[in-house]
Amino acid sequence: MPHAQPLVIPKVLFDEEPTTDGALASVPDPKLRRALADRTMLKSYNLAQGEGAAQVPALALLVPLAGLKAARAGDAAGLPAEQEAEELEGDYMWDQEYAWNQLRRPGEANQEEEAQDSYLLRREDDKVTYSLFATKLRCRKRKRKAEDDPIPAKVAIMHRELTEAEEAENLERRHPDVPDGDSD
Repeated sequence: MPHAQPLVIPKVLFDEEPTTDGALASVPDPKLRRALADRTMLKSYNLAQGEGAAQVPALALLVPLAGLKAARAGDAAGLPAEQEAEELEGDYMWDQEYAWNQLRRPGEANQEEEAQDSYLLRREDDKVTYSLFATKLRCRKRKRKAEDDPIPAKVAIMHRELTEAEEAENLERRHPDVPDGDSD
């Protein structure tokens, strides 16, 4: 049976606090606003910059719709509980958009600011595997342009099992020091 995907939470540095405008700003209670902000998600996507032009990576801040309704009504009990990866299912609102860049590790060219090495650990039946990844993203608020694709009215998140191709891709991304298969 395949293992659930680990939940990866990189450090995200925003140019301004995401709760000061957009849907999160409509929650009057600052504690509920912060609790709801803790339950948002970032979705990566690519912006088409015109016919034949390169696509630009971007992030969308997704706010859980049921949690937003509860927080606006002052109902802390209506916020989603602390979430595991499998509990993230539901409908989300596409709230704000950000341009982003990944901060580089020490020694890499064009280094704006250092990002420390971090490791994603994954427990399997008989071993622990790890992957190295950069953990810092710098996000800058993005203004929508007339030529941008329309935003979705809502985003539905559903948990599903990985396909064989996705499993193979995950295996390829593992750190080269981690052996594939069983070890005796």
